[in-house]
Amino acid sequence: MQMRSVYLASGLLWLVLTVLTGLSFASRAVSEAQTEFTRISQQLFENIGQKLQVNEAVLDSYATFTGLGMKNGGQEERQFVRQFLQRYPQIIAVMRIERVPLASRDSFLKEARARHGMMYTIHGLDKDGKGAAGSVALSEEGFPVTFIEPSNRISSRWLGADIATNDFLRDTLLDAIESGRSAASRSFDWADGRAAYLMVRPSDDLSTYVSAGGMPWHFVGMMVRTGSLSSQVGDLPPGMAVRLWHKRFSPSAPQGWFVNVAEPPSGWLESRIFPRLERVRQVGSEAQPLILSVSWQLGWKQIGLFEWGMSAALSLVTMVLLWLGCESYRRYLSSRVEREARLFYLANHDRLTGLANRGLFYDRLQHAISRLNRSGKRLAVLFLDLDRFKPVNDTYGHVVGDRILQMIATRMKQALRSEDTVARLGGDEFVVLLEDIESYREVDRVVARLKGSIEEIFEVEEHRIRVGVSIGVAYYPEDGVLIEELLSVADRKMYGDKREPEAVC
Repeated sequence: MQMRSVYLASGLLWLVLTVLTGLSFASRAVSEAQTEFTRISQQLFENIGQKLQVNEAVLDSYATFTGLGMKNGGQEERQFVRQFLQRYPQIIAVMRIERVPLASRDSFLKEARARHGMMYTIHGLDKDGKGAAGSVALSEEGFPVTFIEPSNRISSRWLGADIATNDFLRDTLLDAIESGRSAASRSFDWADGRAAYLMVRPSDDLSTYVSAGGMPWHFVGMMVRTGSLSSQVGDLPPGMAVRLWHKRFSPSAPQGWFVNVAEPPSGWLESRIFPRLERVRQVGSEAQPLILSVSWQLGWKQIGLFEWGMSAALSLVTMVLLWLGCESYRRYLSSRVEREARLFYLANHDRLTGLANRGLFYDRLQHAISRLNRSGKRLAVLFLDLDRFKPVNDTYGHVVGDRILQMIATRMKQALRSEDTVARLGGDEFVVLLEDIESYREVDRVVARLKGSIEEIFEVEEHRIRVGVSIGVAYYPEDGVLIEELLSVADRKMYGDKREPEAVC
């Protein structure tokens, strides 16, 4: 029972140590993941922020170029724009936008058709901003595109498009007018199907129209490929999510998303054991107010082979050490029990014959008397004394005499019941305790059996030796109720049974 408790405690200790070791390595992996998350998120903030700054700088350069009085759509402008498009592949198209009041629309169309041909017309944009939508009603004051590069079949759909006819593009234009600087729309599908967003800003000198209390007449725009921002994300660790959205929209509104690398679903246990890392920050200026969110739900995948291997190895080593400790303790307990049993045996048994000694006999007799007092039965005490044993020692030596005593002890135990007690008081004196006896005749048979067994010839070292025995019997409670009384009566009766010893053969 004690060892079972030790093994159980060791098992629990092993389990606790294994869990603590696993948590330690998991904590190490989580710490490394946090460092990696900080590095990646910071790099994303910087890369996307730099990309946005470049886009804003390009548009500012184009606005400065058009502010120099360059002819709208002239060869120098097209050359200048083509260099931009070649150098900055994220730019899909560059355009000029004019403010055209309703009263000036006819004169504007006449001038525009002279530059672009008779097919040029002011038309509306559909609600998705993909291209022409003739059914859209034009506003009293339009903002048509008067120049766009590259001048291919796809971008030509925007030539003459009134961006004020599209809700989100009109809001972008109003932001640019109000702030006097660049403004960015939400992401939408460009005419060729690629996701893009429009950046627009006044190209007029700010002081010119502010002092006049009006609004600018000329604007420049730039269509930027949204995928250029997605490319800045690169390869992410498994489970990391990145979302970039327009500040005007909520993070959960898909129409405001520029980049959306979704976070894979995590398990119930992972989300409660492992932390979720997240950083949210605006990466663009107010011209491109984009919010970047980087999140990472850590889980089992962050614990690598090294951590798993070390945890398993330390768990195995801990198990072996605890098992060795338990086995050592078990051997210690076993040796202590054996030692105590050995000491008890030596303290209560005769060293020569292995029979009970005087102390053990007295103890068993006292217990037998106490038990018989409750049951009302009897017991008998036999006192045995060997006849002519001293001549055996004198003639053959003490070695032979000791051997005879050992053989007598063996014969006595064989002649008695297993529940009877045989003890050696010392020298050649023995006592026997018979419990729960039914009659005197039963005791007489035991006495006869003992005498017959002891008086048989002993063969020791080619010697044939015979000894006699005298036996006295005392009964409880007839002959006494105390141990000393019973032994005294039995001793006295034994002397009455003495007879001449038989000769030594």
